[in-house]
Amino acid sequence: MVANRWTRAFWPFAFLFVIGVAAIGHGEDSQEGLAMGKRVPISSMRCVVGEPNDRNTCLAGKYRQHRAFSVYVRAIDEPQLNSVLKKLDDLLQENQELRGYVVLLEGKQFDEALKRKLSDWAKEQKFEKLDLAIAIGASSYGIAAEASVVVVYSDKRDVQFHRAFAAGRLDSAAVEALTSRLGELSR
Repeated sequence: MVANRWTRAFWPFAFLFVIGVAAIGHGEDSQEGLAMGKRVPISSMRCVVGEPNDRNTCLAGKYRQHRAFSVYVRAIDEPQLNSVLKKLDDLLQENQELRGYVVLLEGKQFDEALKRKLSDWAKEQKFEKLDLAIAIGASSYGIAAEASVVVVYSDKRDVQFHRAFAAGRLDSAAVEALTSRLGELSR
């Protein structure tokens, strides 16, 4: 009888505990997003260009002890995207301590045609240092739906710089201002 009363009294607390854990989330990075002062979230992605090739990984985790550029895009045909990425790739070649990667936010990780398209695109652009991956769910990044391109500079996953661009807003003036600032930060 005592055990039965204890059990009945325990369940409301257990229920509140489970609800509380669900509301908080499942880790330090679950909804941190990419805002300045936050940490680049650990999130699974399918690496298409770079190591480990054609395997699930987390590039933020892989480069967690480095300064890194990370670029999150909804599509690779965004105007001026190639220009930004080429300039970032050049910065990576100049500074061997830096790392960089591009994450495609939309697409399926096992879509062979998409993986071929991304690999061919990276070869066509002659990226030498940028890794390229397909996100496995974009929600963990906390990127606004209207943001088409998000560029982040982080030091040991701590976001030091963040710029988001709506579709079509990444023009040549924005590219120059962005890459100039990233060049300053990477020194």
